[in-house]
Amino acid sequence: PVFLEARSTGWNPYGSLLALPDPLPDWAPEFVAATHAGWKAYMARPEAANTVMLEANDQLTPELMDCIVEAQTPFLTGEDGLGQMTEERWSAINTHLVALDLLPEGSEVGSAWKTLLP
Repeated sequence: PVFLEARSTGWNPYGSLLALPDPLPDWAPEFVAATHAGWKAYMARPEAANTVMLEANDQLTPELMDCIVEAQTPFLTGEDGLGQMTEERWSAINTHLVALDLLPEGSEVGSAWKTLLP
């Protein structure tokens, strides 16, 4: 099989996006910090979590888990770094969503994004 990355077609989305209301809930900074810390810890030492996943799923193998870690790392860190959002990327995503009629024409990113990481 050949793996075609969506970003090779010009679409370069973030792996996941957390949408929160404005004003932000009081718990938002702690939630974002904990999620970031969890992914950072996983990437530094995936064996700990992978051991638990291997025990829970007998269809996984250590070799497959190593392959998954290697394949997913570029998607987790992206070009901007783990947990980072840039105005340039937001603008590109906005352009794609408008072109797909998922956002109305004339939509702008404005203050749609906030950095909650230190």
